[in-house]
Amino acid sequence: MIYFNAIYGLLCYNHLMWKFEYDRSVPFLINHTLISIGMGLLLYPSIILIFLGRYPNENWKKKLSWQLLFVFLFSLAEFIMFKAGKITYYNGWSLGWSIIFNLNTFFMLILHYKRPLLTWILSIFCVIFYVYYFKVPLDQLK
Repeated sequence: MIYFNAIYGLLCYNHLMWKFEYDRSVPFLINHTLISIGMGLLLYPSIILIFLGRYPNENWKKKLSWQLLFVFLFSLAEFIMFKAGKITYYNGWSLGWSIIFNLNTFFMLILHYKRPLLTWILSIFCVIFYVYYFKVPLDQLK
């Protein structure tokens, strides 16, 4: 989750898929980059600890339900942010893509917990897919 956030910030700096909009109620988060860094340093580690720390050991239905709960909560939060004008989509990205991304992310968190090397390899392919599909212009990287 933190990895994808950082990679997105690097690869899509000049080709945004989404942008967090400034919220005057939080004065130190004055632009997309600072909001994204704040989420990567504070929000995501907290969510990961809760998600993995309470991940059920029971049957696959409880495990799947737990993952889908977090996908739902993340997607709902983004939907609310979108409706409130706190996030804007660009270059073909949409809430639908965010839901797919959330499904991927929470699946990868569990896989990383059990098979980290495989997860890193799959993550590289995911990044390549997103770069290719959304036509991220790599020649514009700084």
